[in-house]
Amino acid sequence: MSESAPETFSSPRGSKRIELKFSENQIIERAIDRDEEAMGYIYEEYSPLVWSLALRYTGNQSLAEDASAAVFIRLFKNLHKFRGESAFKTWLYRLSINTIINYGRREKKFRAGELFENHLGEGDKTEEIEARDLVQRLLKKLPRRDEKLIIMREMEGMTYQEIANISNLKLSTVKTRIFRARLKLRKLYEEEV
Repeated sequence: MSESAPETFSSPRGSKRIELKFSENQIIERAIDRDEEAMGYIYEEYSPLVWSLALRYTGNQSLAEDASAAVFIRLFKNLHKFRGESAFKTWLYRLSINTIINYGRREKKFRAGELFENHLGEGDKTEEIEARDLVQRLLKKLPRRDEKLIIMREMEGMTYQEIANISNLKLSTVKTRIFRARLKLRKLYEEEV
């Protein structure tokens, strides 16, 4: 685990500020020891990321809440397995994606890979709805590994290097797969339109 700059962290509910400063490593170690303040800090710090991923994959707020809860249960159960070979955020991202997908398979309530919420405002145009539906359909036609890479690059805005770290792939492999996935999407789009 690499040492990061110390930071103050607050209690789970943010009710008071802790005077001591802790590095990310120290916070993780305290959370492994079941320190509620450290666990609360990790939850508060990373719940927006987990929620965003869960919502993109489920397309439903209620399911996203359940899937997010499943991620944090698994996170705190397996936190001792974090070896520091990557950034904590990278490790959590990988754990989150796997947990959300497995949650969906178990619950059979959504198909992994749905990217957009189905809740569109009244002012949205029919074309926008059709475009979103088309993107969903086309992405579902890609092999699962390609779909994940496209989501990380195009929807999450990750760099190729971040994707390589998360996916445990070589940088050149990531670039090649994304390039080929884009070609497949273009071909699928041309067939569809």
